[in-house]
Amino acid sequence: MSKAPIVGGRRGLWVPAVLGFAVSLALVGCGGGAANVTGKVTHDGKDVTGGTVQFSPTGGGNNPGKAAAGPVENGTYKLDDKVPAGKAKVTYQAPPAAFPEGASPKPGDTPPKSPYEGLVPKVTEVDIKAGSNKVDIELVTPGK
Repeated sequence: MSKAPIVGGRRGLWVPAVLGFAVSLALVGCGGGAANVTGKVTHDGKDVTGGTVQFSPTGGGNNPGKAAAGPVENGTYKLDDKVPAGKAKVTYQAPPAAFPEGASPKPGDTPPKSPYEGLVPKVTEVDIKAGSNKVDIELVTPGK
């Protein structure tokens, strides 16, 4: 004996509910799209030669989008179609330092600190627009 489908009852509501949930998930995080961001990274007026810059979206409710990061090389960085448009927190990670050339470190020896260790961006939040953006980053000692 087969049961007739219930159209107006609870069984019939699951399809619209699931579709509505799927559409809302698809729309979460859909802001202005991904933007290109390039710029210089300096400290005391000199190019920073290594490390990583990161842009982390700060708006958009529970899911503002994914952070985008890229390497600093010879004082510049370039993130193509990676940074979500909107407000973003800017952070910097110093590169790991290596032992000086010719050094013979023993197991457990700690490499020297990077000359950029502990530096932070002077401006910590920027507004990224759709399209191309130039965001120069000046690194400073925290509290300055």
